[in-house]
Amino acid sequence: MVRWSTFTAVFGFLLSVYAVYFLIQTLPSSNDTKNLKKPSSLKKKILEKWTECARKQLDKVHTAEEFWLQFVPLISYCDYTEKIEKLGLVGLKNDDEIKYALMPTRSPTDNSTLSFVTLGIGKDITAEKAFRNESTERGYHVKFFGADPITEENEQLYSQIGEYFPFAIGGKTEIGSASVFKNGTYQPEEVSHVELLQFLKNDLKIREIDHLWLDAEGAEFVLFDYFYNDGPLERNGIVFCQMNLEVHIGDINRKIEFMKFAKRLTSEKRFVVLKSVHISHIRMFLFNFGNPSCVNKYL
Repeated sequence: MVRWSTFTAVFGFLLSVYAVYFLIQTLPSSNDTKNLKKPSSLKKKILEKWTECARKQLDKVHTAEEFWLQFVPLISYCDYTEKIEKLGLVGLKNDDEIKYALMPTRSPTDNSTLSFVTLGIGKDITAEKAFRNESTERGYHVKFFGADPITEENEQLYSQIGEYFPFAIGGKTEIGSASVFKNGTYQPEEVSHVELLQFLKNDLKIREIDHLWLDAEGAEFVLFDYFYNDGPLERNGIVFCQMNLEVHIGDINRKIEFMKFAKRLTSEKRFVVLKSVHISHIRMFLFNFGNPSCVNKYL
């Protein structure tokens, strides 16, 4: 009887040792932890669901005039139902608007630098300074580049934070008409334009843009093609993660172009278009959740 009890105790002890060993063996190693569900994957799921919602919403409208009027309420429905507030967007107030940004979720290294491009400065860098403050608090340095054909005030202002370029950005390099803000109003003026791809490759020499703020006063329509899958930027290995974009009201042809642009973005499932507002023009925030580098840095 004593021998049987001893055997039972020894067997139980060995069984416990084996159970602990088995548990250790089945725990994920440091190499396996990358396969576990992370907060970034949960946020990416929100963006994937938002894209599906937006595609269905925008497919309800087939005429450009109605699309221009209904775009913001249709797409804002998806902001609400898919709970985009969980993404942690930061609002950055300008003199007359709010820009949005996702801040890096990774701990910075000694040389952590964010690239920031402003196309159309508009004599106001309040939001850029707010972004710099947010980044500095997180241990990130920001390298600013700004282009605007009106040197008055813009050169002096933007040079406080980064490098200023005295021309407009467009679909080709030329001297052409642009809508510029002078004496309190927007008016057409002949200015120097530099093609966007040339600007990024030759002037800035950067391949990954963290933040692009585009307010081209109507010239944005000729740049839509740049942001598509297999567009000029992607074909040249240039990526941007986030963009605050203004789309300005125009004739029916521009409204048709905008409808094609918005529907194509949702169908390509690469960019989400969040926080849209409609005043005389439409403002929106885009995030590139189709690029792994952007996802790893910001989600």
